Amino acid sequence: MQIDPNNHISPAARPTAPRVSARVTVQQGGGPSFEQAAQLNQALRETPEVRPEAVARAQHLIGDVRYPPDETLQSIARLLAIQLRN
Repeated sequence: MQIDPNNHISPAARPTAPRVSARVTVQQGGGPSFEQAAQLNQALRETPEVRPEAVARAQHLIGDVRYPPDETLQSIARLLAIQLRN
């Protein structure tokens, strides 16, 4: 099996990591909290666009000829075969 790592895809077309949203608590007064909105905006600005550790792990796995394991591939093949029968 040969895996194409898609290194030829332009950076603009690469998927980005999902953004993590900060939790906002509702005040008992019911009115908007501009301080909390400012904190949320700050948390969003500090959230990295790309997680370097996840990219490094993915690059390592792409280079590993034993990934995914044969058992995983067999399980997927079985599931696909079941779907074809139905």
